[in-house]
Amino acid sequence: CVSVTAMEPQDYPRNDPGPNALLTMLPPERNMERLEWSLGKAVGYVGITSTTGSKFTANPDAVNPVVAAMKARGLMVLDARANPRSVAGSLAGQAGVPRAFADRVIDRDLSRGAIDDQLAELEAIAKANGAAVGIGAPYPSTIERINLWLTGLADRGIAIVPVSALANMQKQ
Repeated sequence: CVSVTAMEPQDYPRNDPGPNALLTMLPPERNMERLEWSLGKAVGYVGITSTTGSKFTANPDAVNPVVAAMKARGLMVLDARANPRSVAGSLAGQAGVPRAFADRVIDRDLSRGAIDDQLAELEAIAKANGAAVGIGAPYPSTIERINLWLTGLADRGIAIVPVSALANMQKQ
């Protein structure tokens, strides 16, 4: 499990990620206060991710202090790739911080068929590359489709592992 930290989207402020989101216009000290607040809201996580941070994660000056904070805490960065120009995963790798990349967000479309299609794509990616990372929210339809997909997964040669087991395994 990773802690989802709100980060600035490309269309901020029209799309507001909420209070205490990490913003490119804030000084690093203020973003670190917000990061501490976010991390204090959960337990048991192995790192952070953000599915909203398309503008923030594409800004190296904004991301570097976050990567340094993850390194100091011994945590990983899961780059959700909300923006194809995201530098979060690559900067984490350069800094020696464990990192992984999301291959699919499985529930951008909450229809059963769309989730099933994303899960099938994840399975194909895992077979082709040896691993795949999917991100999803705890929506009822997401949970239902994952539970169905899990049936027989081992028979198809796929194992579900914690994201931390995939740290540094994927190519950028």
